[in-house]
Amino acid sequence: MELWSLLRAYPPLTFYYLNRVLAIYMFGFTWFDILFVAAALLASSVLFSIYTYRRRLPYPPGPNRLPVIGNLLDIPSREEWVLYKKWSDKYGSDVVHVDVVGSHIVVLNSVKASKQLLEKRSSIYSDRPPLVALLEFIGMTYRIGLLPYDKNWRYLRHKFHLNFHPTAAKAYEPLEQQAVHQLLRSLLTKPDGFLQHLRQ
Repeated sequence: MELWSLLRAYPPLTFYYLNRVLAIYMFGFTWFDILFVAAALLASSVLFSIYTYRRRLPYPPGPNRLPVIGNLLDIPSREEWVLYKKWSDKYGSDVVHVDVVGSHIVVLNSVKASKQLLEKRSSIYSDRPPLVALLEFIGMTYRIGLLPYDKNWRYLRHKFHLNFHPTAAKAYEPLEQQAVHQLLRSLLTKPDGFLQHLRQ
């Protein structure tokens, strides 16, 4: 009874004892075990980030980044092109790199750089960001406009072109005429069901 009244009188002491009970008796861990695991996880994540940072190719020049947020505070909300031009002049490059909370943005400040990278090297640099929710979770792997530029995209684009180029589209004219005639007959017999007829 004395211990209970003491714990009620000093809430921090209650919190300390509850944590000790949960850590030691329920899970079998001591505070040393928990601190050791946390330190090991932190050290491994730091080593992994250093390893991956050294292995990747260098980015184009750009302003210095802050930890975690990168250049988020450097990018203005209006007339961004003025700042991009200043960066281009400052770093002596038509291609400038900016990091915004882990998203890497490459700014092209001249027509020459744009043509060089987006036209002549389009197979390397033209791509879409990965849309994991749409492609993997929902299963829209057949939508050409959402796919990344890879073998699957080239295969689907080739099949699409085979079946929908102007000459191939003429083969569908009899089916289209039949559907149009069916729609017109349905509208004549039952004009109130316009939306239903369109969905048939």
